Amino acid sequence: MKTESKEKSIREKYTVCGVGNWGANIVKAINPGLRRRVKTMVVNSDLQSLICSNAQVKLQIGKKTAAGRGTGGDREAGEKAFRESESDIHKSLSGTEVLILVTGLGGGLGSAVTPALCRLTDKMGIFTLVLATQPFEFEGKKKAALFGKSLEEIRKSDSCLIWFNLDRLLGRLDENTPYGEAFQRCDGLLQSALESLIAYLTAPPPQGGDCALLKNIFSSQGESVLGTHQETGSRKLVSIMKGALSNLFLNVHKLSRVRGCLIQIRSGKASSIGELRQAISAVAEMLNEEVHLAFCIEQDEELGDEVKVNLLIGGVPVENEEETSSPFLVTMKTDYHPPKQTEMDFAKMTRGNFSGTEPTVKKGEDLDIPTFIRRGEKLA
Repeated sequence: MKTESKEKSIREKYTVCGVGNWGANIVKAINPGLRRRVKTMVVNSDLQSLICSNAQVKLQIGKKTAAGRGTGGDREAGEKAFRESESDIHKSLSGTEVLILVTGLGGGLGSAVTPALCRLTDKMGIFTLVLATQPFEFEGKKKAALFGKSLEEIRKSDSCLIWFNLDRLLGRLDENTPYGEAFQRCDGLLQSALESLIAYLTAPPPQGGDCALLKNIFSSQGESVLGTHQETGSRKLVSIMKGALSNLFLNVHKLSRVRGCLIQIRSGKASSIGELRQAISAVAEMLNEEVHLAFCIEQDEELGDEVKVNLLIGGVPVENEEETSSPFLVTMKTDYHPPKQTEMDFAKMTRGNFSGTEPTVKKGEDLDIPTFIRRGEKLA
């Protein structure tokens, strides 16, 4: 009983809070093993969304002003809902020392409640990480404006901001990808990033729990990017790490200018110190000398021969350039050169390798010359 009470006391220090429908969906999907380490909470005015949630704390805000419905993209309605329920939120966060807010910043509730929560946690002395998404460009200028305003307000607080550009992720997908699958990929991105943060924050020292280091990684105005890779079998950890590096889809220029990187490694079998040193060095060598680097290594026997690597990059410069035109690809050999497609001029081909030998002639035809050339045919 004492052990269980102690675990509950530790868990109460870490709260993961989903704000709005998007945030609630991500919190719902957290890996059960990581879920046990934190207190889960959702804040929403939409009663139906709260009913479907599996969070420990379900907080309906704006019962009078929103009447159990969403805000309909109205930021002012979200602000009213927060003010109405601020005391309830304060009470729910009592005892929390580290808070992760998971939210989309394009809707009325997320764009209003998230900055307000950051101001509240500043007063309460809670270390806060905001894990957020930027709306798709096709969702329109209004959502883009809400995102920009929210970003500006969050940056005025002491919270660390980790935000993802969803259009960057769409740029990696084929245009024919079903929209449902595309949205699942976006959800998976945020879920992996969230689980990396939980794993690091709740890991015993010296592997994790350093909030100051996380603040250094995610304190700049740049966006964040996640690279993830997993394999089953005997592949070396360093090759899996390089696969995650490639999946960042950052060119060399931007990769050398990022502020920091959080590395999460999960495997079914324990990795040797030599493997870990080589794999983490593969990441460090691609970053600048001043970069902040944190890592968390976990063994989960249920994974068997599977190894998973997440690279959460912070402080990626936001510039007007085409990212996908020059992606950074990691190769295993320094002398590797990507194959180039070339055209073969068949008109120049006659006897080829047989040019220095006596021809094999039958019925007046040189059989050492390919048939289609002898007949004057062209390949389609």
